[in-house]
Amino acid sequence: MEASEGDGHPFLTKRRHTTLDAKQYSEWLQKELVDSRRILEKETGHPVKFLAYPYGDYDHYLTADVAKAGYDAALTCDYGRVSRGTNPYRFKRVVIEKHMDFATFRYYLGARPLPLQEMTPLPGQLLDPGEMTISAHIPDYQSLDPKSVGIALLSMTGTLPYSYDAKNGWISLLVNEGLQGSLQRALVWATEKKSRRRVEATWTFRLPDILGDPAFCPAIDPVVIAHAQHPPQTGGSAGPVSTPRSVAAPRLQN
Repeated sequence: MEASEGDGHPFLTKRRHTTLDAKQYSEWLQKELVDSRRILEKETGHPVKFLAYPYGDYDHYLTADVAKAGYDAALTCDYGRVSRGTNPYRFKRVVIEKHMDFATFRYYLGARPLPLQEMTPLPGQLLDPGEMTISAHIPDYQSLDPKSVGIALLSMTGTLPYSYDAKNGWISLLVNEGLQGSLQRALVWATEKKSRRRVEATWTFRLPDILGDPAFCPAIDPVVIAHAQHPPQTGGSAGPVSTPRSVAAPRLQN
């Protein structure tokens, strides 16, 4: 969505321009509103239908002029939600701070929390490379519209098929292709039957570095390590030396 903020991002209300008479102010304002939109449309190739009041400065005279200039709506700096029937030239907004977490951001968009149990993998834990299944249990599943329940990984570019059992509230998906990045986020969503509100739950988990993590792929077989640390002694030995019965070849790493 492209939104204009005036040609030079100035205050737009009349009270900020006391040196201009009514005619001068009207001409100046129309130039600010029209020229800024024209420049943006030329640069982006898309129509500009919205205006963001610079510094949140507006009054009822300005909202009328913005409508006359052909904008569909305008954004203020007033905090709050937009609902049906809101004056389109007085849209409120919510501040998105850089430290805001994903769940809070989704809450501001209207989603309400969805309790989950027995997530696999657990939040913050490693995904078992031998069991590529993401699953969770929804304890309050009977209050949800079963057709609305879904799960996805936000790191995936496509949609993975998932299964949901409306009789017990278990939902899962099987990852059958490579995941990108070390941190993954799972999202479960649904719609409540009575209120028709959207509810969501999200958690993050980590992917093991299968090729480089010794916990999953040792650089060398432990038997070989033991043999290298305690080589067989020849002559002058102070005591018996235990020699491994068999020595496995080191594992290859890609």
